[in-house]
Amino acid sequence: HLSLQDFAIFYCTEFIWGSSVVSVRTGNLDDLSEYKKLAVPEKRKNMLHIEEPFDLEVDVACVLKPNREKPLQDALRDAAYPETR
Repeated sequence: HLSLQDFAIFYCTEFIWGSSVVSVRTGNLDDLSEYKKLAVPEKRKNMLHIEEPFDLEVDVACVLKPNREKPLQDALRDAAYPETR
């Protein structure tokens, strides 16, 4: 079982924003360069990347507005390390 804290720690330590892709389809964490078909908006290179499991050209994280990425990172950090809040 994974806790919310485990989930948050993953995104704060193992996931590299802008370079990593989480594949729901394969369950892998890979480098963005492995996903040639994934549509990555040019202006958002340092974003969260999640491969859509049925349409491999879609980055699910594109639904996240650009100004919401930093608050998401902050919330994940707070959940990962609640003792530092």
